[in-house]
Amino acid sequence: MKKNLFFLLLCVVSLFAYSQTTYYGKNKVQYHSNNWKIHKTERCDIYFYKGGEQIVSFVSVIAESSLVSLEKDFNYKLKRRVPVIVYNSHKDFEETNISLDIIEEFVGGFTESLKNRVVIPFNGSYEDLRHVVNHELVHAMQFECLYGAGGTGAILSAITYDMPLWFIEGSAEFFSREWDKETDMYMRDAVVNDTLIDLVTLKNYYGGFYLYKAGESVLKFIADKYGREKIGEIYLSMKSTKSFYLSLEKLLGITIDELDNEWKLYLKKRYFPLIRNKSVVIPSSKSLLGDFIKTSPYNISPSLSPDGNYVAFISEKYGYIDIYLTTVFNPEKKEKILPRTFVRHFESFHFEYGNLNWSRDSKYIVFSARNNENEKIIIYDVKSKKIKEKLNIKADGVFSPSVDSLIKRVIYTKMKSGQNDLAIYDFVNRKETLLTDDIFDERSPFFLNDSIIIFSSDRSRDSIWNYGNYSLYSMNLNSKEVLKIDIPYECSINRFSLVNDSILVFSSYIGDVSNVFALNIKSNEMKQLTDVITGAFSPSMSSDMSNIIFSFFRQMQMDIVIVNNPMNDAEEIDLTYEYNDYIRKFNNYTFAKISPKKPPFNFTIDWAAGAFSYTPGYGFVGLFDLGISDMMGDNWIFLQIEKLSFTGNGYISFEYWLLKNRMDIALIYLNKQEEMFIDYYNSYLYIYNGGGLLLRWPFDRYKRIDLQTSVYKYDVDYIIYNINGVVRRNLYSSVRSSHILSFVYDNGIMGYFGPVNGDMCRFDIGYEIDYAPNDSLGNFRGGYFSTDARKYFIMTPRSQFATRGSYTRTFGKEKMYSFIGGAGSLRGYSDYEFYGTNTAFTNFELRFPLIDKIQFPFYNFALMNIRGVAFTDLGFAKDDLKDLRLLTSDLMLDDLNLGFGAGIRMDVWITILKLDIAKHTDLKVISPETYFHFSFGAEF
Repeated sequence: MKKNLFFLLLCVVSLFAYSQTTYYGKNKVQYHSNNWKIHKTERCDIYFYKGGEQIVSFVSVIAESSLVSLEKDFNYKLKRRVPVIVYNSHKDFEETNISLDIIEEFVGGFTESLKNRVVIPFNGSYEDLRHVVNHELVHAMQFECLYGAGGTGAILSAITYDMPLWFIEGSAEFFSREWDKETDMYMRDAVVNDTLIDLVTLKNYYGGFYLYKAGESVLKFIADKYGREKIGEIYLSMKSTKSFYLSLEKLLGITIDELDNEWKLYLKKRYFPLIRNKSVVIPSSKSLLGDFIKTSPYNISPSLSPDGNYVAFISEKYGYIDIYLTTVFNPEKKEKILPRTFVRHFESFHFEYGNLNWSRDSKYIVFSARNNENEKIIIYDVKSKKIKEKLNIKADGVFSPSVDSLIKRVIYTKMKSGQNDLAIYDFVNRKETLLTDDIFDERSPFFLNDSIIIFSSDRSRDSIWNYGNYSLYSMNLNSKEVLKIDIPYECSINRFSLVNDSILVFSSYIGDVSNVFALNIKSNEMKQLTDVITGAFSPSMSSDMSNIIFSFFRQMQMDIVIVNNPMNDAEEIDLTYEYNDYIRKFNNYTFAKISPKKPPFNFTIDWAAGAFSYTPGYGFVGLFDLGISDMMGDNWIFLQIEKLSFTGNGYISFEYWLLKNRMDIALIYLNKQEEMFIDYYNSYLYIYNGGGLLLRWPFDRYKRIDLQTSVYKYDVDYIIYNINGVVRRNLYSSVRSSHILSFVYDNGIMGYFGPVNGDMCRFDIGYEIDYAPNDSLGNFRGGYFSTDARKYFIMTPRSQFATRGSYTRTFGKEKMYSFIGGAGSLRGYSDYEFYGTNTAFTNFELRFPLIDKIQFPFYNFALMNIRGVAFTDLGFAKDDLKDLRLLTSDLMLDDLNLGFGAGIRMDVWITILKLDIAKHTDLKVISPETYFHFSFGAEF
């Protein structure tokens, strides 16, 4: 009985392991709660809160217009209203409970299939908002067209339809903007550099910009050759065929391989003529990244110091985003300007906003970042490698800060209450002043001199507002007068870099390709500095104009290149347009009137699933699983029931989670029976009946404290089965309470099979009190302390080295044991083979790709991404650490146990199958037994 006590305590812990929570996991922090309102249109219920009135007015018109078009394209009329939830900023959007996953800054919105809710943030750009509303409403149309009422139907149908993600996302991109220059760039690059991925292979890609762009181009090809209406017909046909590929053959008369060949030929005919006139490589240029780009393909916001010596840029490497600094003369040496211990405190560097600038004297880098709910402007001293200034700004976002010549003022884009406005902060007076207060999107402000700033904006001088079309403006800081800077060519400039008091450089689509241009704002003279075939972006030039750097897109990577004396090779502007099929939906928009009302509060079913089976050993097995939540996901209810007819095994679990506030609260009830047979006629029945409370307080995205307390009744019955019936006798009955305090830190980066980079740790202390009325087993009072630490290292882009160390100590009046052995702790031994009041184990595991693909000759079925592991595990179990003896005098293992082996990991649709084959050794003899450990779930 005593050996079961620690196991019992772990069962209590499992009360709190609800389906959306794991042992680790980052935190979704609600820094404030919103008072939601609802605005109803003909087809949509649009939810918003204070500050979002103008945004919702815009969304209501765009959404209705989009759905009218989509109903025509799909030849399907929506049968239910579409909920659209609008957040005033991406910062607020990241707090949503509609999805319990962590939302990163690059996520532009999502549509979930269970309730067909469209969830979108506003980033200050109405053109971006128009696009994301249209994109997500395409998904809403897809889900209803294919899955009907959603919920469980959506889950079951998703299993049935064999529809590739490139077609799903390609449809959303095509119907939201049909064709655009960015997609043209991606596909042009793939054709010119011979990196096109065939459509069969692309089916197994689960993300990345290329998948979206390739899918969009396939949809455009189908529309151009077979007719736009065929796209909607394919969706409707899948209702009967249950297969995208069968519907493709039925409606277009071609297989997926034939579609792939036709699509590739279509792209080659489009892009090959450009090679005659455009540069595949940039003359006199040099990559500043070299081999760095092999592991960091996404490098943006390059910023050249005015003296031309240093380059700062933002890069994503193995899941982490950092700011790097290198020199022009020795670019092979790159260093992060902020240590990992500092970066851990920040959730975003706003890398999408061109967020790095220099002081005029080249001594300081200026950038913004978000820490918890605070926006910060940071001035970094390059020479001392220290932060000179760290300024807190109350805002939903702060972007593109830039300082004046004396570093006494900083100007920036400030997002607040659904607007991107300009603000200036005076370091001397410690005062912030708002310079604009309107609906226009203001970007990239710079000090031209002490009294004039220049910036980019989609405002207009006349009554026509072409949102998303950016021009250059100047503002007099004394009079607040705003003037448009005329340029000799029509183009959109949303980001630029100031070189000196007369020259600025920018990138823009003048012609079909994004190139780099220089503009003299005094003489109004403009020159073209590049003529590439793919795309050049975000230029930055030294003040003497001797060097220029910019991002150069090639081979699906964003490189950073430098060109010496760029003005020597400047050309006249090329206004040649090869294509005229871009769709650009500028609008002279008038905001509609809204009628906000208080939304109803009700619970609706997210999913309901059941399973029924029969096995000779257990009889009939029934399982029922139910998930219920409100519209905003702030309240969740989970119900699970399982029953085995031949035995006493089964359980009922009920959980209610309140997630609206910063502290998460869970109320949980569990009734569980576990019958363990001694032989065919005798068994023990363990019965747990009780509930508890969990309080979770997140400090930030990475750290939290959990407090769990529960009270439950615990019974042990002895059961005898004989010809006269069943005899049941109670052996033990008590009421117990359990209390567990945990600290959790998780900065890991998750891959498909588990964590791949970063570190995690947690500390737990638990205590249990037995209120048994009899003293036959003693009134148990005891607990445990445990710690678990994990660290992951990237070895190559596809392989990792994982380490874990775990220690548990139990304490109390009577001994309580913890166990190790088998899968999950010490492989190469039997499950739970070792026990003691002190247990510890470590795992060292190399993870690597084993088999990329096994193709079967039927139903286009393949096993993909089978991975391998090689491991060594160490561990011990001991009552008294003073008696612990790890090695013998002849260096053989004593109390220390060592297992080693190899294994495979394979995706089996809903989970990960893990098979480990292991042996153990005392460093002299290897065990004759071989242990096979089967388990399911993510890697540690």
